[in-house]
Amino acid sequence: MTLMDFSSYPFFAYSAIDFNVERAATADKETPEKESIDGHSCKVQDYTVTSKEGGQPIKVKLWEAEDLDGFPVRMQIEPPSKAKFVLNYTDVSLKPPDPKLFQLPAICHAGAQGKGKKKAAGAAPKAPSKTVPQPK
Repeated sequence: MTLMDFSSYPFFAYSAIDFNVERAATADKETPEKESIDGHSCKVQDYTVTSKEGGQPIKVKLWEAEDLDGFPVRMQIEPPSKAKFVLNYTDVSLKPPDPKLFQLPAICHAGAQGKGKKKAAGAAPKAPSKTVPQPK
């Protein structure tokens, strides 16, 4: 994929090799601000994300929850030439998700398992095969 996965915005900047990320304590203080968000004690950090290809920087302010190993529970993003916006994350869990969340329902397996299985409802019928005459 050559474009960023928007659902991971702005997390892509943490690992993307196409961006430079600079971090500084907020308001140029040596000690980061602390703030409580939804019962989480957070360290507030300012980041500047710049494409290595150039362009205007994106300012990002993160509220990193100390009890969630620094996971940002709030982000304020200021893209150039656009209105700033805020993302809030709630009910964050660092535990692995239940594997059942990744199991496909039985109906999804119906057409993929081969002969003898029922077709999924609404599945398109197979087109009849055509015999193409071969030149002699």
